[in-house]
Amino acid sequence: MSSFFWLSLLSVSTFGLLYYCYSRGLFYNLIKGVLRRILRKSQIERAALRNDPLYAKVLFVEQSLTQSKQLQHIRKKISTSQWVVEDVVKTIADTKGIKDATRLEPIFSAIYSVSTLKSDLTELRKIQYDSQNQEHEKLLLSLWDSLLPYVKREARITKQWGDIGFQGDDPSTDFRGMGKLGLINLHYFVSVYPDKAQQVYKESQSRYSYPFSITGINLTGLLIDLLANNTLNSHFYYYGATLEQFNELYCDVFVRFSKAYIASEPVNIMEFNTIKEKFKKDLVSLLAQNKRLERYQTTTSDTNNSSSREKIE
Repeated sequence: MSSFFWLSLLSVSTFGLLYYCYSRGLFYNLIKGVLRRILRKSQIERAALRNDPLYAKVLFVEQSLTQSKQLQHIRKKISTSQWVVEDVVKTIADTKGIKDATRLEPIFSAIYSVSTLKSDLTELRKIQYDSQNQEHEKLLLSLWDSLLPYVKREARITKQWGDIGFQGDDPSTDFRGMGKLGLINLHYFVSVYPDKAQQVYKESQSRYSYPFSITGINLTGLLIDLLANNTLNSHFYYYGATLEQFNELYCDVFVRFSKAYIASEPVNIMEFNTIKEKFKKDLVSLLAQNKRLERYQTTTSDTNNSSSREKIE
């Protein structure tokens, strides 16, 4: 074979080895410089040009920002919701000498959407339950009607609320930690996926019982913690960062937790927090591996009920 063939093969093999090491963080700074000289493009620009799904590009850009000394101020800025996509993209383009930065816009729009979702969820948490608010009362009463449709409550304030997993006679006090967001999540689950919610509720009343509603509020808190430390970012890059997608994730996590709790065969409710922490750790591992949580399959009746989704703000 000609020397040209062997030279070409050596060049391709060398480039492939460089990129393999680079993608895994081996000799990062050295290889980063070599790739930039060869391709004449910055790492972020290369990320935007990759033939990958959007969520994969976003993750690659986030990694680039973490490793770039020039763009640390951008990394700090986009960790809040107080920034404009176009301004950030322009700053990066000017800093990195990128002539056409239009491909960066959808990437940073996705990052901004997650930042906005975090801000919106925080505001919902701040809204405390108000028994004088008709919307709040309607959502609360719907929980009872969905889970125990054939049982009549004796009064608005009654020990019967314990039957669906609240702690006190007046369930409004149980929402103090998660505010309106906890109520929205529970309402979404029982109204959009009534069959799944009934199944989980029955599991909560089984031999290995747990308080359904209080557990739901705890799971809202668990997801907020994972979102705050960026563990859920990749999930929302994939599915979209909206309140509805947060609700969908909540429903999936509730189903998963119930199965995990029952499978743990706790001696009593005192093991709840231990099981919840293990469940949280397993979720983090699963997200690290798959970058998102695969959706649980819904029953036919649940799927048909998807039209009942309400826009709650």
